[in-house]
Amino acid sequence: MAQPTDTQSDTLTLVGKFIQRSLKSGYPCAVILQILIDRGMNEKLAQAAIERQRHTLPIEVCALRSFSLTKITGADIRIKVTDIGANPIDGVPPYKPLLDVGIAEIVGFEPAPEALANLNRRKGPHEIYLPHAVGDGKRHTLNFCYAPGMTSLLEPNKAILELFHGFPGWGRVLSQEDLQTVCLDDVVETMGTDLIKIDIQGAELMALSLGCPKTASTVQIYCPGSGPRQQTPHCPPIQYFGTLTGFSA
Repeated sequence: MAQPTDTQSDTLTLVGKFIQRSLKSGYPCAVILQILIDRGMNEKLAQAAIERQRHTLPIEVCALRSFSLTKITGADIRIKVTDIGANPIDGVPPYKPLLDVGIAEIVGFEPAPEALANLNRRKGPHEIYLPHAVGDGKRHTLNFCYAPGMTSLLEPNKAILELFHGFPGWGRVLSQEDLQTVCLDDVVETMGTDLIKIDIQGAELMALSLGCPKTASTVQIYCPGSGPRQQTPHCPPIQYFGTLTGFSA
């Protein structure tokens, strides 16, 4: 195999440095690729060079900051996330990488007092957490379950839980609280939401159906799924909502 000449090696070194600086500055890989192609570089070679440099940088630099709209436009643009059921029971929330690089602001809802206190203790400057249960604006019973992630405005469906290992215990209701829910549309802090993350164990349709005007700007809804509940159909409610409002699964 022919070895590159000194001139070619120097060119590849300069290209590598350009790619690395661009990635650190927050430019998307697609933009860097187009710049290299416009300057006469073969597309496949350019893609390979970008991949090499991406693997030499920390993932938060090359995979996260590269998508920063602030870096591209120079404007202070933040992605507004409304988190309904903000207790991070499954580890870090899906939007945390955006928060870590300073391009997201979070409005979280968490009615469980202990979970709310933990969220407020750990929150950063671009996070606020509200003690409300999002619903239809009426009074409902909040069912606190053995597994915090199973807590819901709806009672667990015991007959179906029995079919799954571990779920009967996790879904056991320890206590109940009668409380006033809020409509998403009545909470001014949710105005201009870009991303909704919702996990309230079957009450998603109730919460989203009354939140459309304030969240009309929403481009994505993230719903990890919920356990079986007495008052909900077996068809995922969030899928039904998406069909009605134009979101695709």
